[in-house]
Amino acid sequence: KQMTAQLLHQEKMAALGLVTAGVAHEIGNPLSGVLAEAKRGRGVDDPQELRSILSTVEDLAQRMSRLLRELVDFGRRRRDLAALVSLNQVSEDVVRLLGHDPRSRGVTIETQLTDPLPPVRAKEDQLVQVLLNLGLNALDSLQGAEERKLLIETEAQDGEVRVRVIDSGPGVPRSQRARIFEPFWTSKGAERGTGLGLFLSRDVAESLGGRLELVSAEPGRCVFELSLPSEDEGEPS
Repeated sequence: KQMTAQLLHQEKMAALGLVTAGVAHEIGNPLSGVLAEAKRGRGVDDPQELRSILSTVEDLAQRMSRLLRELVDFGRRRRDLAALVSLNQVSEDVVRLLGHDPRSRGVTIETQLTDPLPPVRAKEDQLVQVLLNLGLNALDSLQGAEERKLLIETEAQDGEVRVRVIDSGPGVPRSQRARIFEPFWTSKGAERGTGLGLFLSRDVAESLGGRLELVSAEPGRCVFELSLPSEDEGEPS
């Protein structure tokens, strides 16, 4: 269990490295805006125009601050105690993180979240990593696809809460479907993947009394589904 937890954290930090490139790009744009506004403000004497410049600089600085908080929170958060967790909130957090990845450029990322949704009892950090792994895999599969859509949807059914990560990519070839959850097996090549993401994600699901499955692997609709036991229906989502 300790080794699994350590490997899962290492996978999270590897994913963080991928997301960081996107965050750096997103910070670069508002930072350029701040520098341009500061330079323009040097020659401004009109108080009203100066207030407008300062307002723009403040907005850009707040945007950069939000990006950095998301990045630092994801990197440092180690919620190792099981608690009631909203999979809707986890899904929204993951969508924000995926939006920072360079591979998300040109990809339509959407959510369809059932509300209210019963909570699950889990370690939130692990659930973020599971869905992030699935999302990053989906972004990989969408590179070069004619239609580039990624959907995360949630539902409650039969005492379970289910999250589906659906992409419009080429799907999974039949020859690979039996091996995708094997440790150290990857179709991405050694330089782009460790082959542990899906293996560890399924291990997390099973440790929580749930399951992670590839429920559709056809071109245009590849679906991974995470199912976990729901807690008291009266709990807030």
